[in-house]
Amino acid sequence: MTGKYDMKMLSRLGKMEEEFKQELADIWEVEDEDELPDSLQELDFNDIMASGDTTVLRNEWLTEQISLAEGFDDEKAAKCAGLIDKTINAIQMLEDDYVHK
Repeated sequence: MTGKYDMKMLSRLGKMEEEFKQELADIWEVEDEDELPDSLQELDFNDIMASGDTTVLRNEWLTEQISLAEGFDDEKAAKCAGLIDKTINAIQMLEDDYVHK
């Protein structure tokens, strides 16, 4: 990934990933990301970005990954929908900023 993105972008992605996982922890009602189901702890923004080149494909991939997590239910689905949209849009905006430099 470092060949395609500079260190500033990688730093921003890392911060976004930390914030995303903290929001997941809030949804799962745990103190921090270390208490999330393993599948959510292992989510990586590199995987999200590699899952497709459109926001729709990335949204579908991330939605599927989260829905497979232990403890996922309809209440969490509703809360995660907005988080997923916000996250995918933020990644897209970051990529657009990088491309237009």
